[in-house]
Amino acid sequence: MLFITLIFACIIFGSGYYLASCLIHYFSLSSSIYVMMFVYDLLLLHYSKTYLVAKSKAMTYFIGISTFYYVFLITFSIPLAFLPIQARSKGLICFLCTTLLALYAYHQCLTLRIKHYHLPFLNTHTSIILLSDLHIGYYVSTSFIKRVVDQINAQKVDYVLIAGDLINCGNTKECDKIDEVAKLLSQINVTKGIYAITGNHDPFYQDQDFLCFLKKANITLLDDDSIVDDELQIIGRRTRTEKRKDISAFEKSELPCIILDHDPLCIDDALAFGADAICCGHTHKGQLFPFTLLVKAIYRHQRDYGYHKEQNTHCIISAGTGYFSMPFRLGSTGEIILLTK
Repeated sequence: MLFITLIFACIIFGSGYYLASCLIHYFSLSSSIYVMMFVYDLLLLHYSKTYLVAKSKAMTYFIGISTFYYVFLITFSIPLAFLPIQARSKGLICFLCTTLLALYAYHQCLTLRIKHYHLPFLNTHTSIILLSDLHIGYYVSTSFIKRVVDQINAQKVDYVLIAGDLINCGNTKECDKIDEVAKLLSQINVTKGIYAITGNHDPFYQDQDFLCFLKKANITLLDDDSIVDDELQIIGRRTRTEKRKDISAFEKSELPCIILDHDPLCIDDALAFGADAICCGHTHKGQLFPFTLLVKAIYRHQRDYGYHKEQNTHCIISAGTGYFSMPFRLGSTGEIILLTK
């Protein structure tokens, strides 16, 4: 159904963007870009609440797909401006290239892969799934979550850890099937437990709708708290955008310690604490080129994505399981991370 919606959206938007791209080449490139920027900014100011999310699902899709077309029409227009081709042909090339790229990027955002990392301090029989940035809302709903649950259950793990941004834009009501999503998540089979922390997109940690959703989904929220069982200590930190405990306020167990902290900018805290591992999300690996390059520039020293080791701490940064702001991924893929010895 979403794929059909995307096809129709591309056709509807295509006519307008085709004219816009013709204008880019018929008049001067720079002046046309300024006009498009002005019109687009008015659209965002009027309809978008935050992170390109509007008051309705239809308008959110419109803004997300429009953003993609806006960025890549201009991107394809720049090299074409120097070719000796008619303006109408240039516009058609821009539109076709952007549409094909949109279809590929949409397929990429629905693609899920299992990424496997090894943590030597784990017991031989212990296995952990790490999720992050599901962004349950207008874009991510029941069909996507069911695929996530099925892939987790196929791995037969002990723990599931969720490194923040379970919900999109701080509002569980954005997803009109939130109870169905909670029921699906409650079907995850684990032997130890499912633990989550808040991210910058999640509702306030005391939001009753959010807490009710977590209870229905059998997810334990570690809100600046820790649990210790017979195998691990898991510390869950509140998102750094809210007031939270200093890392020194936690007491370290003799067992291996894993810290969940949404933003990789907080890896230094884990190093100071002497944690065995820290699991983060937040970056989405940029989600969409060219933002992938921007994220890599902001989060230096390999802290934008993947696995690396600093001092004695294993650092895992997820590219995110879901997606946000627009239904596209380009230069990144959604992932479910499996951690074993």
